[in-house]
Amino acid sequence: MGGPRVPKKSEDFIIYIYDRLLRIKGKRPSAREVLEAAQAEKDTYKRDDIFLPKKRKAHDIIKSRRPEDGELLDEQEEIMRSRWSMAMLNDYPLPSESIPYVINVWRYACHVHEEFTIRQAKWASRLYRFRPDVTLLWIQSYGYALNEERHVKYNTDFETFFDDASLVMPDTELQTLLEVKHDNEPLHDIFNLGFPINKDNLIIEEALHPIMYYNALRSGNISNNRDKELIELLDSSDALASLKISTEMCMIYLRWFTHIRETSDWQRITAPQALDVIMKLREWISGLNSLRKVTHYSSDLDIKFEKGKAEVSFAGEPPKPNQTLKLLSEYAIKEEEK
Repeated sequence: MGGPRVPKKSEDFIIYIYDRLLRIKGKRPSAREVLEAAQAEKDTYKRDDIFLPKKRKAHDIIKSRRPEDGELLDEQEEIMRSRWSMAMLNDYPLPSESIPYVINVWRYACHVHEEFTIRQAKWASRLYRFRPDVTLLWIQSYGYALNEERHVKYNTDFETFFDDASLVMPDTELQTLLEVKHDNEPLHDIFNLGFPINKDNLIIEEALHPIMYYNALRSGNISNNRDKELIELLDSSDALASLKISTEMCMIYLRWFTHIRETSDWQRITAPQALDVIMKLREWISGLNSLRKVTHYSSDLDIKFEKGKAEVSFAGEPPKPNQTLKLLSEYAIKEEEK
């Protein structure tokens, strides 16, 4: 490749941005799109240690690293990218003591429409003692698996220092390590996944997924002012974890929120309206959680339970947040009529 030499770290960064955009858009981004997104991330995190070449050079870097269309993956690599299930244990066994944690991460991924591959299951089985919380275990195992997959697919460096440190070091401790002993190292690793936390340092589940979208939005790779405003509103609100609901109720909530997030109505409404819909859904799940504590409901019951303005009703089918869905529809119609 002609032109000035591009450091390996900068080449890896270009590929990192290329892969992120590819995953979000579902099609190959152009060299111009990659450079624009890379420059936005450089500016966001003030990363003067990353050198970005001209468009032609970036195109050459991408072309030399990416697999060609139709190119067959190594058989083992193809398997590692397959979706995990318990059936995989026959050929790809995991330590038996880790399996309850692994299958709960699989359960979580199902409800939030995120992938959970054999490779990620492998990492979850290694990390569960560090991250027994299912959301954190999904995030951490996803990050390690993504890092490893990029290494295999694009020949990037497989560096896990920040991931490893975050397993055992709180934020202040890690920052101290970098500032006192590694003052030539940036305090933010742009190759690592971030996740949204609120004022109480709790994960904002409603902003977390899809995690690649959140990271692209946070880093300035893509722009969506409504979603940025919603994240700011959620940041100053209580997190889902503050409801103290059961794991079952949490999963039901996440499944319904994922469904709502993927509707066309969700894209039409404003950030304050979206926050209202979220709070209405939380009222509903809190009511359902309270009902679950006092009765063992079944699908053939016809029950209505009110808590404030929340209502739970079901007969012959799983509970459905009718008031939440109605509010979403009303807001969408209101915005469409403007």
